[in-house]
Amino acid sequence: MEGQWGSLASELEFKMFKSLLAAAALAAVAFTASAPAEAKTNVDVYLGFGGFNPGYYGYYQPHYPRHRPHYRPVYVQPNWGISCGQGSNKVDRSGFNNVRAVECQGSSYTYRATRHGKGYVVKVARRGGDIISVNRAW
Repeated sequence: MEGQWGSLASELEFKMFKSLLAAAALAAVAFTASAPAEAKTNVDVYLGFGGFNPGYYGYYQPHYPRHRPHYRPVYVQPNWGISCGQGSNKVDRSGFNNVRAVECQGSSYTYRATRHGKGYVVKVARRGGDIISVNRAW
């Protein structure tokens, strides 16, 4: 009897070994037959200081010099307004005669002028050159 069980055990072991070997061969074929997956990723991290920022300046080729905008400070001449002589000409062109400067300081210039033989005090704004007020003097 022992011989019967012994041969049965060895036969079962052989079948298990055979099925295990078949499973290993099948797994090896499955893994080698499939094409390897390629990870096509491009990760750019910009921290906000120095170096190259691909998102802001666009496509960058290291061998090709890029144009970067040059910012020049623009000098704006301060608007100090018109001169005393320009204010006098403005009053003269407005129909007044015999224009004489009384005061050319501050935010407005004051002139004495005549129109139709009557005297006037005319004030002109320094900044815009507009006539602010016209008052009868005599």
